Amino acid sequence: MNYKDIILEQHIEDYKEQHKIFYHTLSSMIYDMTFLQTASDLQNWEIHHDFITLKMLHRNVFENLIIKVYRCFFDHGNSSTNILSFKNKVIGLFLREEYRQLVKDKVTQLPIESKDFKVRFEELRNNYNSIRNGYIGHRLLNASDDAVVDLKDVKQLVEYGCELLQALSFEPGDFYSFTEGDGVDFSKEIETTKSLSRKFIMHSFLTSSYITKIECEIDELCPKDIRERLEEIIQELNAFRD
Repeated sequence: MNYKDIILEQHIEDYKEQHKIFYHTLSSMIYDMTFLQTASDLQNWEIHHDFITLKMLHRNVFENLIIKVYRCFFDHGNSSTNILSFKNKVIGLFLREEYRQLVKDKVTQLPIESKDFKVRFEELRNNYNSIRNGYIGHRLLNASDDAVVDLKDVKQLVEYGCELLQALSFEPGDFYSFTEGDGVDFSKEIETTKSLSRKFIMHSFLTSSYITKIECEIDELCPKDIRERLEEIIQELNAFRD
């Protein structure tokens, strides 16, 4: 089903705009979540690397991820929207009448719509609200001691959010550019970010005090100006060890 056929014409632009917001938000959260998981997996490597920078980066990414999750799933108000209110708009307002029940039935079968998860969802809402307002939002350490955000919960929310957006996607590829993705399939993005996050963190381990010098082979096809920049970077990195 193509969105041009099942979305009411007067709501197509609104549908496209909101779809892109949630697609980009979920994509961003996938990157953050993957980075955090990779950093956690590798944190116990005792190789005397620059753990301070990595730790601060880990904290900042986690704080930003909490804000994104809150905005995507829990935010409410006249000027705000979340993916669940987007679902209600699509089914109750954007769709042509003859397609509403079909899409509603499809969405109802998703894990995010289950009774058990709705109970857990309210618990998460309270936790995120407490941490966001008490600590991140106002930079005060007065969040409830009972408020806990676990990366496993974030992962589940993001996965369920991706499934929901996929169910509300009706061949949206033509309003996404090549660099943005296809607007639906998150699987390649997850695998790519896992690889890139691990590569980034592994490179940070080259700051280990056990390494006395970094030597690199530069591709012979590398342009001269880029080669010179790379050599300057290598020299600067080695200078830190002197």
